[in-house]
Amino acid sequence: MKKAVSFLVALTILIITLVAAPASASAGVWAQWIFDPAHMAQQTFTAIHGLPGTAAGVVGWTDGPDGQWYGLDGSTNHIVCYSGTPDGLALPAGSITLEAWVRIDSTADYQGIVGFVQDNGSYERGWWLGTYSGRFTFAVSSAGRNYLTWLNADSVYQIGQWYHVVAVYDGSVMQIYVDGKLAGASTNQTGDIIYPEKGSLAIGAYLDDNEQMNLKGALREVRIYSQALTASEIAASKPGRIESSMAGSNIFAELDDLLKVTSLGINNQEKAIAFDHIYSSHGKDADFVHQFLAYCAGDLNKYYWLGIYLYDQYYTNIGDYDLALATLNLGLKLSQGSAEVRFYFAIGQLYWYWDKKELGRPYFEKAFALAEKYPGNIPAQSPEQRIAIDAYYGLD
Repeated sequence: MKKAVSFLVALTILIITLVAAPASASAGVWAQWIFDPAHMAQQTFTAIHGLPGTAAGVVGWTDGPDGQWYGLDGSTNHIVCYSGTPDGLALPAGSITLEAWVRIDSTADYQGIVGFVQDNGSYERGWWLGTYSGRFTFAVSSAGRNYLTWLNADSVYQIGQWYHVVAVYDGSVMQIYVDGKLAGASTNQTGDIIYPEKGSLAIGAYLDDNEQMNLKGALREVRIYSQALTASEIAASKPGRIESSMAGSNIFAELDDLLKVTSLGINNQEKAIAFDHIYSSHGKDADFVHQFLAYCAGDLNKYYWLGIYLYDQYYTNIGDYDLALATLNLGLKLSQGSAEVRFYFAIGQLYWYWDKKELGRPYFEKAFALAEKYPGNIPAQSPEQRIAIDAYYGLD
């Protein structure tokens, strides 16, 4: 990997009056990931657009703007969405935009934000967005040059601060923007992007055949576009799911009032009805999941009972299996001992109701095995259901 970074091309930056845009991605989005608990299940981040990403290492969450986001330790954890030939991805060719909401907690070089790159000796292909010399850096290789140009932002980033970083290549000009402002440009590359014969679409690490440099910090969202965004589109862009009709409101006030009397539980049907009403009113709003997970944060009782209310139609009419799974998994990661029995069983039961019974088997088996050590913690169930579960899984 080269240590030299290209000189920035001097530019005159125009001051533009901008009109506010919605939080959704601009046209031409090729891939998009939101890195919060609601978009992860079993070490995999689901994609808003494009391929899902598998998280390596320990998954951890860190507090940030409007919620909890994927934390990276700088050594073990990162995300791989694809490994193989570029033909299997139909990667952007004539132009590309890389966009990220990121926090950097180190000044180490070559911390990767997102890339599909090889830089091995004279073999330099693909593109990459990350850090070098305490600055955000963009690299791209084109047919007109056959090597990577490394473009640094014009100022250093602050450790622990969240940034909106965008890299653009339009076939003749490379640009890098930090918090909506142009921070550097180069005209060194020209023509279509040239890709390596094989590579990995990696997030949170620089990753090629012989090098891996992980990012230390946190990621909120990453987008890749198959076109070059304009300065006005970049300045107006916002991360997904931050604007909604619920802004500034406490949609859980009704449930909070009930919880002042008694806690959530099996014999408190009025709480399930209150939650059903909240979900019916706001469940489709853009910011609901963030507010919901923030409301549950760190509370095993909320993770457990609200997770059950989300899928078990004995209590509610919601039937949101995806959010229920995310909620219960968060509770499972925090639980110990007898609480684990309840969460393992609830996830098994969720898959049962979801008609994904085989996925539920290991959770039921774990629950019943732990119940031998912690008796009396298998959640209540009808005799018919227990007979059906035992017969299906051979657990009797």
